[in-house]
Amino acid sequence: MEVVEQIFLVLAYVAGLGFLISGLDDLFFDSHFLVYLFRNRKAPNISLQELKLAQEQWVALLVPAWQEGGVVNKMAEYAARVILYEKYHIFIGVYPNDPETIACVDLVVAENPRIHKVMVPHAGPTSKADCLNALYRAMRQNEVPGVREYGVIALHDAEDILHPLVVKVYNYFVPREYDMAQVPVFALELPWLKYWAGNTYMDDFSELHTKDLFVRQSLGGIVPSAGVGTAFSRRTLDWLAAGNDGDPFLVGNLTEDYEVGIRVKRAGFRAGIVSYPVDRLVRRKKRDGTLGLPRPVTEIVAIRENFPKTFWTAVRQRSRWILGISFQTWEQAGWAGTLPMRYTLLRDRRAPLTHFINMLGYLVLVYLVLQWAFSHSPWANLFYVRPLLVTDSVLLKIAIIDTGLLGYRVLQKMISVYVIYNFKQALASAPRMVIGNLINFMATVRALKMYLGSKLFGKPFVWLKTAHEFPGEAELTEYQKSIEDLLVEEGLATREQIYQALRAEQGNSAPLCLLRLGLIDERSFSDVWRRYSGLGVRFVNPREPDPALLRDFRESDSLAYEALPVSRNEISVQAAFREPPSDEVVSELGRRFEMEVRPFLARPSNIAAARNWAYPRLVLPPSAPVADVAPFRQAAQLNPAEWLELLQVHQSTGQSVPDLLVDQGRLTGQAARDIWAQALGVPAVDEQGVELDRPAHARLPAPLWWFHRLLPVEGNRLLVTGLVHPHLEALLAEQGNGRRARVAELPSRFEWFAKNQGVQIDPETSLLKHLVGQGRLSGEDMANIEAMQTLIADPVAKWLLMQRLVDERTLHRAFLEASGLPIAGRWREEEIGRLKSVLPPGFAVEHGCYCLEEGEGHLRIGLAQMPSARVIRRVQERLTGYGLFFQALTLEDAAVLKGLAERRK
Repeated sequence: MEVVEQIFLVLAYVAGLGFLISGLDDLFFDSHFLVYLFRNRKAPNISLQELKLAQEQWVALLVPAWQEGGVVNKMAEYAARVILYEKYHIFIGVYPNDPETIACVDLVVAENPRIHKVMVPHAGPTSKADCLNALYRAMRQNEVPGVREYGVIALHDAEDILHPLVVKVYNYFVPREYDMAQVPVFALELPWLKYWAGNTYMDDFSELHTKDLFVRQSLGGIVPSAGVGTAFSRRTLDWLAAGNDGDPFLVGNLTEDYEVGIRVKRAGFRAGIVSYPVDRLVRRKKRDGTLGLPRPVTEIVAIRENFPKTFWTAVRQRSRWILGISFQTWEQAGWAGTLPMRYTLLRDRRAPLTHFINMLGYLVLVYLVLQWAFSHSPWANLFYVRPLLVTDSVLLKIAIIDTGLLGYRVLQKMISVYVIYNFKQALASAPRMVIGNLINFMATVRALKMYLGSKLFGKPFVWLKTAHEFPGEAELTEYQKSIEDLLVEEGLATREQIYQALRAEQGNSAPLCLLRLGLIDERSFSDVWRRYSGLGVRFVNPREPDPALLRDFRESDSLAYEALPVSRNEISVQAAFREPPSDEVVSELGRRFEMEVRPFLARPSNIAAARNWAYPRLVLPPSAPVADVAPFRQAAQLNPAEWLELLQVHQSTGQSVPDLLVDQGRLTGQAARDIWAQALGVPAVDEQGVELDRPAHARLPAPLWWFHRLLPVEGNRLLVTGLVHPHLEALLAEQGNGRRARVAELPSRFEWFAKNQGVQIDPETSLLKHLVGQGRLSGEDMANIEAMQTLIADPVAKWLLMQRLVDERTLHRAFLEASGLPIAGRWREEEIGRLKSVLPPGFAVEHGCYCLEEGEGHLRIGLAQMPSARVIRRVQERLTGYGLFFQALTLEDAAVLKGLAERRK
């Protein structure tokens, strides 16, 4: 028993002294962090605008891959989608005997020209350094002198999650401030109760990349590369290659990243860590599933990645680190350098000794616990066990100091974890230190075994591959930049504007809220979503959507999803979306169409215009040539880009194509009228000396003329902007206007002419004046209602009923008298059902507007109330190329039709 006591006494002294020396060293090291903070307290912060406006260099991202099928392709796709940078390429190194990885990389390379596959010239696995050298050579071959020369080269792994601004950070700081810059690397957070071993990486990298590397840099010591998130200036990498037969990385080292940091520092290059904080807006989901208001958070531009989750996979990975850093690099690189450099090398190379001492400490602790338990057992009076820690002994004093130093070390770890993660993980980091020490000890034993096996038996070192996985989209959303951040970074809105817009338009995305409030335009709306999602934006020709797809995807579906299926091939359906769809929506539509759905983005007005054109024509015959805009393009001699821009303006403003061409000076007014008139089959009006035929106009109420977009002008002529329904011609003849010769005018010029001639073009104003004239409303009511029209979206008729200013029958009679529309004749329920898609879903019930009959390209439209000018414009724009005849519905017919429409809905 005495021998055991002596052994543990010696172990206790060894462990105690080891802890004391290590703890005092850590205390000395950490004190310099305070010095670093003091020295840099007044250092100016780089603004986000400065970061973004820095002139872009060509940046190459090198990604070595061995047995990374299903991982490296996802990493590259994600990076290409989120990176906010233009001049960069991703090079992925693969081996000829790794077909799965090659197949995955081939797929992503085919879809993205920024991504390049590099075939290592020999079978793998060799080493990560060997693969990086092949990537470096391929990068140089991809250069075009004076056009594309890579000024910054960054190292990444196949499982890296890149921050959207990380390449911007590389570009700004390399080589401006550093020749080798390391951005922080942090582990993805795992459930703290399930992954005790996996979360030790959170603890270690939090402390290393929020404190330790800054101290190393401040002292002038070695700042090692983490192997990911490390950016080199081109000059640095070329210099390293020149001293190693054209290859910058030493093939014989398993930790080429750590070793290259030593060579960079010894060569006099500037090496450091770049921790760039940015603010971003986060919207969390509420209990009802909707997004709450954004709240600002501050994060560091960093690389996130999955590390090994289990005990033995962590041992395997760390054994490679220990073997490379503490054994191989010591042997290959020696101790050359300044005193701070040697000091930091000593801290790194003492790791195996520290891990053994930690195990000795745990053995001594177990012995103390057993000793204490024995002293409180019934056998304590039979056997004497000498206490290991005696009062006033040197060992006890050392133990007390060690305990204080341990408490300090635990506090440092908790603070570092809390800064990057949260308070719960910070608390859990304390017990995880025990797990981490056990992993490090086992890894040290394994590394020592491999090193001795190589020295004694000549066993070669091979790439100790760690199995990787790339996170799913649900995990990635926490780390990718939010759309609100992108809006701020692009200068499209301030955080305050976004916050106010989301309060006003709750439940919608920030870009949509800003668009509806007029704070951004459609171009910016679609472009910011493009940059955020990586989906392309293109123009949808209204005639392009496949009718067969539209029959399976009703207009109500198109409105609900804000999407439009456009075309399909043997394997997929191409669909336009206003905003990037979720994976759930894409999957749902895929099941609906029974094939893959490939989304792209289109401007909101483009989708609306294509929808307005396509759905009515599922049941209507082809429209008249007046709807064809091709002759105007030919006359204006526009190139494809100019024509596309014109069509987008036409769709977003509602202004007709010929009117836009005239406004832009691309066509004269008369030339545009001539083309318009030719499509209508009538002469064009001469813009000189046209006057309203006021007596003829007075024979019929102003709304009747306005509904049909025609006016009588002098010379027994009828000014028209579209086809004239035969029933309308008969009505005009019956009302004493006779048969007038039709002359064509452009739509916007027609409105200008009407206003210039003093014609009332607002049907609702005509209704109100009629009610005032009949004594149903007072002049004061009229003024109040006109003021309210600027604030309310409801039709005036509906508002009058809600306010009980008139009853329904009186209002309907006033509508009949003010509009001058004839009462609609008989209609058939079957015909109304057939024509239900002519008008948008819900439009009939909301506005009292029903499509009654179609024949030979003409439509009868029944109105149950006085429509607004906006409603009439919507109907006319949707049904361009068809002759329209508006009629009034009786109250009884209106009630029946409303019931039919609601049942169909």
